[in-house]
Amino acid sequence: MKILLVGADGKVARCVGSALLPDYDLRLLVHRAPSGLEGEDIYGDVRNPDDVARAMEGVDMVLHFAIAAYSRRPGQSELCVAQAQFDVNVKGVYNVVQTAAQCGVKRLIYTSSMTVSQADRHAAERDRLMTEHDPVTPKAAYPLTKYLGEEICRCHADGFPLGVICFRLGNVVPKPGKPLEQTRYYPGWIHGDDVGRAYRLALEARDISFEVFHIIADVPGLKWDNAKAKRLLGFTATHRFEELWSKTDG
Repeated sequence: MKILLVGADGKVARCVGSALLPDYDLRLLVHRAPSGLEGEDIYGDVRNPDDVARAMEGVDMVLHFAIAAYSRRPGQSELCVAQAQFDVNVKGVYNVVQTAAQCGVKRLIYTSSMTVSQADRHAAERDRLMTEHDPVTPKAAYPLTKYLGEEICRCHADGFPLGVICFRLGNVVPKPGKPLEQTRYYPGWIHGDDVGRAYRLALEARDISFEVFHIIADVPGLKWDNAKAKRLLGFTATHRFEELWSKTDG
């Protein structure tokens, strides 16, 4: 089974790629840096449809990780940052999903973000968690582009025999070079090891044409419901960061 990881030079992709080896044959689309994973590195840009088509040839499934996030160079305006986010997170996603559909890819997993619903979680009813079915109204450019990526996936799942899963990931920890004990606890975390397990389960899941899942650990103060991932994928995070939130509570 050959799997294409798009944006394989990023932190989340490395977590997932490590979890998939050696059971899957990996092709790794990278932009600037080598992936560091065992597999075939292909250099390209998701904004270039020809690069995407070249990387997609002969693959069975696609995992999409490529993002333009919050990085802002000195003197760069917020509008320029937003433009880069739309170029990669919307146009790039369209190129990947459209090409996957045309190439007959069986499954695509799109890496979204819990920031999609960050602005709405405080507006949710106090007596329940926010689910994947609740409407969202992302305000900033980055969460808006991630939500638009989900909608691109939804439209293609309706029009093509392409099974699509969208993962709204929590904040993936630990950060490179920063141990957990040096990180301020926040009830929106997911451990990198658990992220890898979630993607494995999603690749193996059957009878899913389109679904959005919250991938997040069960911790005190959690605002998002993760029951659907447990029910449909059999995924429960094993890392609950008790040693950190217990210190916070104390």
